[in-house]
Amino acid sequence: GGLGVRSTARTAPAAYWASWADALEMIQLRNPDVAQRILDRLEGGTSPADGCLHELATCVELLRADGFDAIPRWHELASGTRPPPLPQPQDQFDRLPGWQYFASSSIEKTERTRVLLSMCRSARALLRSQAGPGGSAALEAVPTCRSCTLQPECFQALIRRRLRWPLPLADFRCACGQRIDELGDHHSACGRSGRVKARATPIERMVAQICREAGARVRINVKLRDLNVNTRASDERQIEVIASGLPVFGGAQLAVDVTLRSALDRCGQPRAQAHWKDGAVAEAARRDKETTYPELADGSRCRLVVLALETGGRFSAETVEFLRQLAEAKALAVPSYQRASAAIAFQRRWTRMLAVCAASSYTQSLLLSKDALGAVDHGVSRQPWLQAV
Repeated sequence: GGLGVRSTARTAPAAYWASWADALEMIQLRNPDVAQRILDRLEGGTSPADGCLHELATCVELLRADGFDAIPRWHELASGTRPPPLPQPQDQFDRLPGWQYFASSSIEKTERTRVLLSMCRSARALLRSQAGPGGSAALEAVPTCRSCTLQPECFQALIRRRLRWPLPLADFRCACGQRIDELGDHHSACGRSGRVKARATPIERMVAQICREAGARVRINVKLRDLNVNTRASDERQIEVIASGLPVFGGAQLAVDVTLRSALDRCGQPRAQAHWKDGAVAEAARRDKETTYPELADGSRCRLVVLALETGGRFSAETVEFLRQLAEAKALAVPSYQRASAAIAFQRRWTRMLAVCAASSYTQSLLLSKDALGAVDHGVSRQPWLQAV
């Protein structure tokens, strides 16, 4: 459901098989005779008739049926064969996955494919927008400070939006003249109503605070003509956040542009590729920003960083990498024996701060009238001490 929690019923066969896969090596070392009898029954060509080994063989059949084809032979597991490392870790907090991770992931991927095939195109786009990096960060955040606290009204609206339930909207008709649907699709994507621009302002302030906590010198809403780039004096384009003095990206000045986009258009239809490709909306946002700021996209003195978020909660790969590099730069200021844990802690803090801010700003843009939306106070909390982080 996008909460980062897997079904225990589906994970049970993978967990049972993985427990045997991890234990066989120790059984082989401690009691080779017992290990040999187990291997003879498991590899004898016929399935064990009853008992725990019969259940184990049944779990292997279920795993193969769900797409987990990389199951080693039992004598290889008894010899200490371990799962291959991930080519590119998806989660910085789980760096060394075991057999259960690979087995249960195959089951979850098969189930996800089955669910997606049973959905309409719009529902597929929303599910993809609610999954992936950052998809559940706002709902998992512990309310230890104001920046990580999701108000009850916003929490309820966020859940109702995920479930495609009607929302308690304040307006009946949009500023563009069209009637507003009860699911919030029109308000999520209509640029003529002013809500899309209004919801981006709190996120820009949050990104500025994150950069300040990382040690950057920050300026906000800077016109492009005031930067050290080749542009006309009459150019009115502006960048939300300019961060300087960070030991990332080769020490270049960073022009950070923040955008929050919906996977559906204002008619409730999926945007291009959003129903079959993960992160398609965020990738399109990156291309649009490169077209808008070609001087920064090709520049070396000032680098364009696009923090593309989706209304479902998904972060772009560039956003995840940006927060990771900021956290590692921040961790350089602590003693060496604490740097790894400090980097993880800061990355978690900033990920949840950004996710909660985006979720709050988005849901408020759906629920409140335009006048009330402009009066909302989006204050930020103070940076905590290192031991609190």
